[in-house]
Amino acid sequence: MGVFLGSTFLAVVLLLVGVPLGSRRMPAHLRALKRRRAERVRSDLPTIAVMLATKLANTKSLLVVLREITEMGTGPVVDDLKRALQLIDNGYGARAAFELASVEAVSPAPARTYRLIGQATTGGIDLAATLIDLAGELRTQRREEVERTAAKRQLAMTGPIVAFSVPVIALFLIAPTTALLNG
Repeated sequence: MGVFLGSTFLAVVLLLVGVPLGSRRMPAHLRALKRRRAERVRSDLPTIAVMLATKLANTKSLLVVLREITEMGTGPVVDDLKRALQLIDNGYGARAAFELASVEAVSPAPARTYRLIGQATTGGIDLAATLIDLAGELRTQRREEVERTAAKRQLAMTGPIVAFSVPVIALFLIAPTTALLNG
């Protein structure tokens, strides 16, 4: 703005004020983005786990199923799976790629899922049944969280209702009482 107005002094002052203010807003913005991504992962993960499980029951290869899901889907979980598949295509080991995805995950639930997928690439576990159990567990946790949040909000809404209704009720009770006492 100072440059536009032709004032070097104003440009320097606004720059010196703007940089610290902007740098203070950046971490809050990044935290908000991280929180939104974690919420989306929490929402998408059970669905993708069930899709993986059902496709695994019909297809023999885990990597083929993962490629199909990443071609069809969108979202942060699909992005994580795509990144792991790209690492595998570039010569990274399948288990190591999913271990890396689990380390980079935003919360414990996707990290656990990616570790399970990594273990399943080497065999030894029934991934379809494990993913269905995991999806049920994640849905139950999400349902309980929503119920707790709803209870907190309902309790928080009670305060304003009482704060506004008590004076109105008092006026309706006091007005006829004073008319009876004066009359």
